[in-house]
Amino acid sequence: MGELRAAVTELQEHLAEGRNREDVYQNWCERHSWAFGNAYVARDDQRVIGIGDHVDLLMKSTASGLRDVYELKRPDKDVILYDDTHQNWYWSSHTAKAIGQCHRYLDTLHRAAEFGLQPARPDIIAYHPRAVVIIGRSHNWEETQLRALHGLNSRMHGITVMTYDQLLSQCHALLSHVTAIDENAEVQPSQLTA
Repeated sequence: MGELRAAVTELQEHLAEGRNREDVYQNWCERHSWAFGNAYVARDDQRVIGIGDHVDLLMKSTASGLRDVYELKRPDKDVILYDDTHQNWYWSSHTAKAIGQCHRYLDTLHRAAEFGLQPARPDIIAYHPRAVVIIGRSHNWEETQLRALHGLNSRMHGITVMTYDQLLSQCHALLSHVTAIDENAEVQPSQLTA
């Protein structure tokens, strides 16, 4: 439990101190793949999925054993922007580029799905993989911005965009859940004989 709490504190500190280099978060995510939820066993060491294609994280699903892609971008980049003329939210150029990058990764993985990543790792199979882009911050967003992100995400297929603050909230929720399970698991000796 102490290690989980320390990991969450470390992520909070990175964000609070304005650390914006992708490698800081890449390193943190590689060490703490549990942050993506219990749907994943762990990350793969393999990152090269094709010529010129290096994913940030390739995560193995606990249910299927198949892989999904996580693409990390900088937390200081805009996620969505508002168009006053048309009165709608839209993806920022940084987010749009990351979505396009993930689209290429998903195509590459889809082509490799029958035989795995040849010749390096035929055991790694990503059949109809999903991709998650983590970019920007949302700690000071209004409800309309959060709804806009949700709406834009709901209209995409196979790719989801989330902010680093949403990842942090997910970590807090997982930590709370694990803490509650741990507290409930403490059985009194009198309960054992009942």
